[in-house]
Amino acid sequence: MRGQGAGGRGKVPRISTLLIMSIFSKSRATSRAGLTLVEVLFVMVVLGIMVGLVIGLGRYSDSAARIHQARADLGEWTAALGRWHDAFGEYPASAGLTNVVELASNTVAITRFYTDNPENTLDTAAFFRDLPLRDPWRQYYLYQGASNAASRVLGFDLFSAGPDGDSETIHDNVYFSN
Repeated sequence: MRGQGAGGRGKVPRISTLLIMSIFSKSRATSRAGLTLVEVLFVMVVLGIMVGLVIGLGRYSDSAARIHQARADLGEWTAALGRWHDAFGEYPASAGLTNVVELASNTVAITRFYTDNPENTLDTAAFFRDLPLRDPWRQYYLYQGASNAASRVLGFDLFSAGPDGDSETIHDNVYFSN
């Protein structure tokens, strides 16, 4: 026993060896079989917040895309009405607020340009062919030309009634006027 010395056998294991063995042991008291309820709830809350943010951003981008599309469509209508004005010196007349279907499908009275037609009307199909009639919210675009000849030369109002389809609620209307 005396000759066993520092590296001899039969010596009590050192503290560091016991510590390493206890860290890597598979005893039931030190290992965990799964997540606690608090950890699972925390993960669910974080995922719920992330999903809510993604849905909110998706709705915002959809709304912004619809407004952008409506402005682009109204720009096409404005260009067509500009061609009309270049040809006849005035914008089409309207009896108050009307939808663009009446411009695109009917004949419109011309006051400053006289045709051979005794009723003094002209087919508008050439000016408004292939233009979108409905906005992204599936409502017709709205047009209001001036009712008297002097102001028909100056301008018009052209707009979408927006998501609610009501032209009276101006906070969500999309305008493109000259």
